[in-house]
Amino acid sequence: MFGGYSYTRFDTRPLGFLGGTDLNGWNLSVGGNIFRNFGAVAELTGQYENHINFRDLAVGPQYLYRRKSMLFFAHVLFGKGRSFDSVGMGGGSTSMAYVGGGGMDLDFRRHFAFRVVQADYIHSALFGLTQKNFRISTGVEYRWGEIRQKRHPRREASH
Repeated sequence: MFGGYSYTRFDTRPLGFLGGTDLNGWNLSVGGNIFRNFGAVAELTGQYENHINFRDLAVGPQYLYRRKSMLFFAHVLFGKGRSFDSVGMGGGSTSMAYVGGGGMDLDFRRHFAFRVVQADYIHSALFGLTQKNFRISTGVEYRWGEIRQKRHPRREASH
């Protein structure tokens, strides 16, 4: 289970803004292993600014690779995005959201890790217009179990 801070560069040009909008918020996710190095994850995020906000709920497969105290991951998620705009288009809009990205966790206790970085590309079509968004997240992760590394047979020392 992961929870932390997220920053999104939200593509508001299609909505009539001069450029992208900086959104700050949170990222929560829950994942589980299905096979060694392969699992599924569900993610809920919310990013906000004075005149616009963006939330998404997405699920999908995740690939995990452990190297000593580091865990690298990559995921492709599918779900819904929702935005409320208080100036440009007015009201709110919901569309499909596609998220692709990955990151790295660093163990610091038996069940705890620090998510050094999670970088995601988010594609949505809110208000009938395509947005290409970029999100970076960081925070703390709690793990109930552990991902076992591949075991190598012990070499017998010959004397």
